Amino acid sequence: MKRLFLLFSFALAVASANAAEPFAMSTEGTVAKYRILNDKGREKDSYTVTVQKVEKVDPQNFVATHIYSFGDRVTPDVPVKMVVVDGAIDLRETMNAIITRSDTAGMNVSLDGYFPRIPADVKVGDHFDFAVKIVVTPTQELREAMAAMAAMGQKLDLSGSMTGSWRVVANESVTVPAGTFQCIKIENRATTSMMGASNTMHSVSWYAHGVGMVKEQTLDGHDNVAETTELTDI
Repeated sequence: MKRLFLLFSFALAVASANAAEPFAMSTEGTVAKYRILNDKGREKDSYTVTVQKVEKVDPQNFVATHIYSFGDRVTPDVPVKMVVVDGAIDLRETMNAIITRSDTAGMNVSLDGYFPRIPADVKVGDHFDFAVKIVVTPTQELREAMAAMAAMGQKLDLSGSMTGSWRVVANESVTVPAGTFQCIKIENRATTSMMGASNTMHSVSWYAHGVGMVKEQTLDGHDNVAETTELTDI
């Protein structure tokens, strides 16, 4: 029985060693710095991601708490739990953190539904669809305003959704201020519908094993680069 257990443990170790490293930072104390550039290439914002805590089962299964600190010194730090299961990162917490930081005055906004997951062994041609419900909980002040509108026969619909897909289009070597990284290139198209209006976003992201996002470009309606985020130090 002991020999069987040792053989089983050895098999697990070999499988883990041969598995691709997830697209996420997993070492406590790691600090990644990013800058955000406008369409003219001028820096307009920055943020830092610090790996505060890692609860690890093995290199392919862990939960890492990342702290996002923003350069404007006004936005509070945002903790994000990066969940990795069988080498795949689940972007639920990351997307919720983004929506939390967005301008949602008078509303508490969260996301629920099927989120994209990026396996460590992705290859060119793979794609990941997602469908997310935007859950809005109005504050007391907004509820009072909605009640007043309802009394006048007007209704404010706060329901919303986000649908889209990620597609791996290339393996590329990408150079940013932090260095040169071997990355997968992902094209993301997402449509957000809320309060009777819809908006489609197109972006391109580069992810590296053991790091996560190295670079991202947000494109406008004509596929011109509107904003670039890039890793400056790690």
